[in-house]
Amino acid sequence: MKFKVFKYDKVNSTNIVSHNLAKNGQNNFIVMANTQTDGKGRLNRSWASEEGGLYLSIVLDISKFEEIAHSNFIASLSVLTTLKEFSSSFNTSDDINYSIKWPNDILLNNCKICGILSELNIKENYIVIGIGVNLNNSLGNIDNDCSYKAISLNQMFENTEKEQIDKNLFLTRLLSNFTNYLTMNSDDLINNYKLNSETLNKNVKIILKDSELTGKVVNIDFNGLYLDTNSDLGIKLIEVGDCIHLR
Repeated sequence: MKFKVFKYDKVNSTNIVSHNLAKNGQNNFIVMANTQTDGKGRLNRSWASEEGGLYLSIVLDISKFEEIAHSNFIASLSVLTTLKEFSSSFNTSDDINYSIKWPNDILLNNCKICGILSELNIKENYIVIGIGVNLNNSLGNIDNDCSYKAISLNQMFENTEKEQIDKNLFLTRLLSNFTNYLTMNSDDLINNYKLNSETLNKNVKIILKDSELTGKVVNIDFNGLYLDTNSDLGIKLIEVGDCIHLR
């Protein structure tokens, strides 16, 4: 799939710009910005968007993309695969681990390196997939045990300024991987996701709108997360919620 790319120096939010463009007739396009003044994550959290990160939104015409439930899985795997490709040029050791924290945060050695926020507009037949990847930006001191604190790729590998990651090249590879996963069949897609899941088979706490549940994650599919509550509630399907891994 070919995407038209709109590049900006600074925007309030690539998702907001994407919604405006989509409502004005654009479809199957990318919005990319060097910085965001009002970047958003899940549950209306702010997303730090300083110079050096990659901030983009992918907009798809859902009339030609029937499996909307696949979008977060496709986006997560596309970013993870691209990060692995770029990491291999810096470090070949076995102590580098990328994984996906449900539903779609990308972790690097237990530190958050990417967040994804999807917004669906059924009335006007499009979906916006917002992606923020920490590449060259500086995010403060990094502990040995990050516990989902933020990290950037350059911080992890302690690169010099001359070795900055080429964001345009990263975007090119990301879109290539995205297109590959977009055409992958459902079974292969979910199996790839599970192989890279940090959440599957873990004890977690799920924060819902008006309650909390704890238990072990026994399965993940396109419907959501299956939580064994070890109680009379049995196994609960969680479609939407905030997931915290328990130690």
